[in-house]
Amino acid sequence: MEQLRVNARKYLYDSWWIPGEKELGIAIMGDFQYNPMEPQDSDMERVRKWFKWCKGHGFRILMTGDIIDSCSPSSRTELNVAFVRAYGHSRDALDEGIKSICDKFIEIAEPAVGLVDGSVIGHHGWIFRDGTSSHQYIMDALGGKNLGDAAKIIYDFGRDIQARVWLHHGSGGAVTPGGI
Repeated sequence: MEQLRVNARKYLYDSWWIPGEKELGIAIMGDFQYNPMEPQDSDMERVRKWFKWCKGHGFRILMTGDIIDSCSPSSRTELNVAFVRAYGHSRDALDEGIKSICDKFIEIAEPAVGLVDGSVIGHHGWIFRDGTSSHQYIMDALGGKNLGDAAKIIYDFGRDIQARVWLHHGSGGAVTPGGI
């Protein structure tokens, strides 16, 4: 399990509720399963509006994985078998296609650049030929940390005041630790 410590004091803003006090907002979002080939599957306009809202209100963002829906774990298993038998640039073509999906999501998420503290993986991502993942590619672009399958995030306000978040993708019948 990854651990991330965030200096929360530098992100404090005037409280909405208590005059003279400061506060910090954190939006936890994810499981977008963005697939530009099936745009009706996920409402990315609504997601873009949430990213803009977070930016406008100074909220930090944690993501819960499954950012894109490039491949399920069972499909990746089948494709890995096919890659062993394939010749030529089949793998490279798929890698480029997945990167283009990531780039389209990054364009949608542009307002969130610099607000994302990190994200756990989920199980619908892609592993590129070089061993990096679609998840890492997106986190690098948004300025967040790839937190693996589960993470403990500590927002440190100083003077021994902390907010702790245990972040994970969720549970289900998947075959990877991130999915289960």
